[in-house]
Formats: sequence, C-alpha cells, structure tokens
Amino acid sequence: MSSYLDQLTADLERVRNALRALIEEEELRVRDLEAAQSEARAKMDRCVLKVVVLRQHFGAGHAETQAAEREANEAGKPLHEIARRLDVHRQMLRLYQEYLQRVEAGEPLRTSDQSKVTPADLLGV
Repeated sequence: MSSYLDQLTADLERVRNALRALIEEEELRVRDLEAAQSEARAKMDRCVLKVVVLRQHFGAGHAETQAAEREANEAGKPLHEIARRLDVHRQMLRLYQEYLQRVEAGEPLRTSDQSKVTPADLLGV
C-alpha cells in the first residue's frame, strides 16, 4: 500500500493545485502584513514627530516628552515584529513559487524518506 505522500507526488495536478493554493495563501498573508506594516509605520511616524515637537517645546526632561518617548519605543516593537514576520512569509512565498516552477518543469519532488517527510523536506530547507 502506498503512502499518502506517494499518492500525492504521483498526481502532478494535485501537487500543482496544492502549491498554487499555498501561494495564494502566502500572497494574502504578505498583503495583510504589508498593510499592518503600513499602519504600524504611520503610528511610529506620529510618535516620533510627537517626540520631536515636545522636545522642542518643553525640553527633553519634561514629563510629556518622556511619556511620548516611551510611547515611541512601544510603537517600534510591533513594527519590528511585523517586519520579521513579513520577511519569513516572503521567503515562504518564494519557496512555494520555486517549487511550483520546478514541478511545472517536470522535476520530481525530493523527499528524504517517503514515510517520514517533514515540511522542511518538501521545501528543500
């Protein structure tokens, strides 16, 4: 009896369809993260400009300036996390696209052990 992976890799149309679906899912994730990044960047822009204005008006040691600085520091954290996640999902998207190109070029999917395949094996990482 053949394994699920054996059956899947034997049917190139199923492989193509699955890879296309994975590509669509990652494209959506990337678009969502890009939108979130844009929003986080806009918030960070406002926070940084607030600090600049308050420093110029009140000085660096003023309570309002210090509060604005803390707010700016906090606003930067999600921006960095979104950038990290965006990088990961862009890499995944490229991998799926590369694998689809390979499959469409007639290359077989490589797996290290057909009975114990992992996502890393399928992605060649």
